[in-house]
Amino acid sequence: MRGFSTIIASAILFIAAAVAAYIFVSGAMGSLSNLQGAMIEREKLISSRLQSVIDIDACSYNNATNIASFYVTNRGTYPLNASMTKIFINGILFNSTIDFIQKIYNDPAWNRYETIRVSVTLPSGVYQVRVVSSVGSYDEKIAYITNTSCSVS
Repeated sequence: MRGFSTIIASAILFIAAAVAAYIFVSGAMGSLSNLQGAMIEREKLISSRLQSVIDIDACSYNNATNIASFYVTNRGTYPLNASMTKIFINGILFNSTIDFIQKIYNDPAWNRYETIRVSVTLPSGVYQVRVVSSVGSYDEKIAYITNTSCSVS
């Protein structure tokens, strides 16, 4: 009788171990699938950022209205949404006006080699300017604004 109970106990332990292993592997496979999906999305985001390059080319300043305008060109292959472009002055998000200066294609996208003007109200001074595109790529320059001029470097 003792041998029979040992066999039954061993069988129950074997079945329990098999069920536990199945549960563990099923959970791991589900997590691996979720991780793979997240990695694919991250790869798409990084790819779009690598394909989108913007440059702050120049700036101008209107002393009468204290409006500084920054001219930003899309140099990447990825079309951007100009209306979602943000400007940070010394690390602070500023309200801005955005309009196209140079359009190549007759569509609403900010395509390669097209230039937008991002305008903000600022007094004269020296500022760290960062323009961020709709996909997160950015350019950052130092703007030197005087009563008569604006330059970036």
